[in-house]
Amino acid sequence: MKNLFLFAIMILFFTTLGNAQIPDKFENLQVLPKEISKRELMGNMKSFALGLGVRCQFCHVGEEGQPLSEFDFVSDEKETKKKARVMIQMRDAINNQHLTQLGEENALQVNCVTCHHGQEEPKTIELVMNETIEKGGIESATQKYRELREKHYGGFTYNFQARPLERVSQSLAGSGKVDEAIALLKLNLEFHPESFMSHYSLGEALAMKGDKEAAVKSLEKAYEIMPNPRIKKKIEEISKK
Repeated sequence: MKNLFLFAIMILFFTTLGNAQIPDKFENLQVLPKEISKRELMGNMKSFALGLGVRCQFCHVGEEGQPLSEFDFVSDEKETKKKARVMIQMRDAINNQHLTQLGEENALQVNCVTCHHGQEEPKTIELVMNETIEKGGIESATQKYRELREKHYGGFTYNFQARPLERVSQSLAGSGKVDEAIALLKLNLEFHPESFMSHYSLGEALAMKGDKEAAVKSLEKAYEIMPNPRIKKKIEEISKK
């Protein structure tokens, strides 16, 4: 909900500005059509801003709070503006050269928000967790997840369902990082206590650690939620060891 509120504020910001501060003639248009109208240009700028969760100064030379009339929109000083041109070309190529080949009457269209989901750099929660674990360890990753969930839960920026952390934990366990996998699964179960897969994966990880009693308990919880023969067989295997 916080993301949606932010987007609503940004829309109000752009609407309030109106077109009075935007010049009638545009210079240094290298990707957008040179004959583009003021309305079309503003529509593009709004799309970029909302898709990435940024403001004008992200790409253009100017300061927060300045009137747009004082921005240097012609300047190519910022690398983000140069990157934006490449991204626009990529978007247009996908829409005009590739998606049109699907042969559908109403071809799909992608835009900035399709990938970015309100982020400057489009990253999944899985990627963020893996990067944070690599750089700062599991405690840092746990804290990062809580912060992101507090800030973005209810929006569309990250997927806070059970499956993303389950995938990360399974990858960690598979690479021998069992303690990290256990910590992440326990975190996941705080928010998704009815996820049979998290209980099952936790049981497997605990078994790898040699904690048979805790492993069986976790697997039994998984079986209670999802009475699957595979889970029952796993419980029997661990109990016999």
